[in-house]
Amino acid sequence: MFNFKKRYAKTADHARSGSTKKFGNVKQSYDGISFDSKIEVSIYKEMKIMQSEGLFKDIIAHPPAIEIYPSTKHILSNGEAYLFRECRYYPDMLLVANDGTEFVIDIKSFATLTADAILKFKMLYHVLGIYIIIITKESWKGESSVIEILNGTYFSAMSKNKLISRAKKKEKEG
Repeated sequence: MFNFKKRYAKTADHARSGSTKKFGNVKQSYDGISFDSKIEVSIYKEMKIMQSEGLFKDIIAHPPAIEIYPSTKHILSNGEAYLFRECRYYPDMLLVANDGTEFVIDIKSFATLTADAILKFKMLYHVLGIYIIIITKESWKGESSVIEILNGTYFSAMSKNKLISRAKKKEKEG
C-alpha cells in the first residue's frame, strides 16, 4: 500500500532550512523583502549596488501583478453560468532605466521555466506588448547583463525572446 505521509514527509533538512516550494527553492529575506530563492536575493543585491552607482534609476522587487485578462462569465449551452478566473502574472523585479524605460524581469531556473510560464510570457508580449526578460543563474553576468538589458541586447533563456530582442534592436537602428 502506498503511504503518502511516509513517502512525502518533510525531512529534517527541510524543517531547518525554512519553507520550500515544489521546485525545492527556499524562501529568503533581504532588506525586509521576501524572495522566492537564493538566486533572486543575490541578483537583487547586485542590482542595488549598481543602482547606487547610477547605472539605472530604480529596481523594484515584486512589483504589482499584471492582469493578462480579467475574470469573465460565460453562459454554457445548458444555460448555466461558468466563471473563468482572471489570469495574472507576478513579476520578480522591475528595472527602471535613467530615461524612465521599464524592464520586467523574471528570474527562473530551467526547472521553473515551465510550459505555463512560457505561455504567460507569450501572452504578455502578444496581448499587452510587455516583454519579459528572463534571467537564469547561468545567464547572469552581473553588470554586463544589466548593460545589455538597458541597451536591448540581452538574450533571454527562451529562443523566441532572442528573436524579439533582435527585432527590437533592428527597429532602433533602422
